[in-house]
Amino acid sequence: MTKKILIVVALAACTREYAAAHSTYAAAQRELALKDRTNMELGLLHAVYPSLQPILRDAFAFAVFPGGAHGYGVLYVDSLPIGPVAILDLQGRTYTEVLVLRDRRDVEQLEAGRLELVDAPIVFMQEGRDISTAGIPGTIALIEQRGGPQLGVSVAGQQIVYEPRG
Repeated sequence: MTKKILIVVALAACTREYAAAHSTYAAAQRELALKDRTNMELGLLHAVYPSLQPILRDAFAFAVFPGGAHGYGVLYVDSLPIGPVAILDLQGRTYTEVLVLRDRRDVEQLEAGRLELVDAPIVFMQEGRDISTAGIPGTIALIEQRGGPQLGVSVAGQQIVYEPRG
């Protein structure tokens, strides 16, 4: 009887370890796919909007949320992807958003776990036009308008969450 109990306990432990390893592997695969998709989107944005490159280069950090990624994106610091980020209040968004963090305090808040956008201005990106952020202080949301103008777009109240890799 004791032998059977030990076997059951050992099997349960192995099953738990397998489930944890599989869950970790699946999460890593999702993060890698998101990073690939975001890097592709960023490359496309740079090709379509050459004026975007100096804006991102001069920022402390930026986050890219590809259209259709359901509010998931990647945080970049010094133009290098450092980890996944998510927008908590999506409101059915399907457009691409680039959050340009030009205020060190906003970057610190995000790195601490969460940043809430209260009054970040929106600049719409339109193909064939330069993006101008001159004279706009602080964090800016750049919205790409594929398929025409996005009516009712607002970033007020968006909460951006960053979960550093541990």
